Amino acid sequence: MTERVSGTKSLIVINPNSSQSVTDGIASALSPFEGRGVPIRCLTLLEGPPGIETQHQADLTIAPMLALADAQSLAIGKDHSQIEPVHIALALIQQEGGSIRPLLAQAGVNVAQLRGELVEQLFHGANQP
Repeated sequence: MTERVSGTKSLIVINPNSSQSVTDGIASALSPFEGRGVPIRCLTLLEGPPGIETQHQADLTIAPMLALADAQSLAIGKDHSQIEPVHIALALIQQEGGSIRPLLAQAGVNVAQLRGELVEQLFHGANQP
């Protein structure tokens, strides 16, 4: 996925498992491409399995990876330098077909109100990277 940061595109690479050492290996493998005009950022999917050995494990990483990508987009869109809990929470609530909205609704949470509060928090903190 690519993101635009202050007019410059950057490449975001998401490791779908929870192994930081694998993410570090990916970053190391991509290091020869650094300094060529497009910044590269490697992220670890902490919700992923330690390793992906089956298709089922791979399938389980899709929704969290999409949420992380959406959270990154929200952060970049607000010129925030890093992903914060508000970005992740809003991405999860806005995720089409995700399980978070129905779970919150079953727990009695007013999801529309919560989304509004998260959007307000995101805009209120928009000047704070």
